[in-house]
Amino acid sequence: MSRLSLYLIASALFIGVVMGLTSMSLLSQHNAAVNQLSSSVAKRAAAVAALIKHTETQHRQELEYFAELSMVPKALDSGNYEVVAELLSKLMQSKSTVVQTRLFNPEGQEVFKLVNRAGVPVRLSNIELQDKSQRYYFKQLSSTAIGNSYLSPVDLNVDYGVIERPYRPVMRIAQKIRHLDSGQYLGSLMFNYDVKQELRQLASLLPEQLRFYIVDERQQFLAHPNSASLYCAELSCDDLFIESQVQRLAHQRVYFDDSLAAEINLDSPVQPVMMGAQLIVAYQHNYLPHLTQPISNFGVLTKSYQWWAALLVASLVCLAGCYSYQHLQNRIEERLQKAKMHKVLEGVT
Repeated sequence: MSRLSLYLIASALFIGVVMGLTSMSLLSQHNAAVNQLSSSVAKRAAAVAALIKHTETQHRQELEYFAELSMVPKALDSGNYEVVAELLSKLMQSKSTVVQTRLFNPEGQEVFKLVNRAGVPVRLSNIELQDKSQRYYFKQLSSTAIGNSYLSPVDLNVDYGVIERPYRPVMRIAQKIRHLDSGQYLGSLMFNYDVKQELRQLASLLPEQLRFYIVDERQQFLAHPNSASLYCAELSCDDLFIESQVQRLAHQRVYFDDSLAAEINLDSPVQPVMMGAQLIVAYQHNYLPHLTQPISNFGVLTKSYQWWAALLVASLVCLAGCYSYQHLQNRIEERLQKAKMHKVLEGVT
């Protein structure tokens, strides 16, 4: 075997050992970081989902509390809404998310309505009250049993047949009201909650590197970093969420930057919140399949400056070692040649 072959084999073995140890160390650090990020994301997702569910429960309790007050059926029975107006005005002043409070008669006609205008509850005149009997939420409310609260899907608020601008997604909670003595169905009490405010508050709870998306049953985004992607089912735009993505991307990874990914099971944060909505936590602004492909070990290593630095140092060490060894061999050969010449000269002498 030639001396060059020995040099190459020795160098390859040395570089292999160094890079193997470096790769093991880097992959270990990467996996530890991935696990930490994965745990953090899962906790954040669960916390946001739990907070949404808690907010929904709180809204139900508020509505049920007011619906059980004796003054509400008395107002519907007598047509005198002054006391109810004062009480509900205080509620709307204390909670900016309540943007409308309404009373309906059994046929779906509004008989009392307070709206939040520039932070001030304003009672509408009788001429401004509308017939909501053909709206889907009143039809669904009509089929709800007395004593049970009704929670509508989140959609854009519509007044006088036109979508309100600027767009305001609302969630309606209502309950039928019955006569205190006879149990007769007198009408309904409904609260409209501004979901945009609540989603903005939820987003503020997340760290900067996280973005979250809310998708409703119609596959439209209720929360999205890009406002142009919101409410597409109602505004006839094309940016809808594909339901199968949830199953296809489950147990995949969500990218946090170009080199580091965090594993997260999408089955866990995708929970039924806001009447069938789905919560998805991701980093990128557009939730696309190619953003969730798992990063390979080779990809982790080749994107690491430390890995390339170790390769460079190992190569330089090999070159330096080869050069030193070659230099030493040359010096030894020179001495041997000199020794041979010395013996020859001694023989001649």
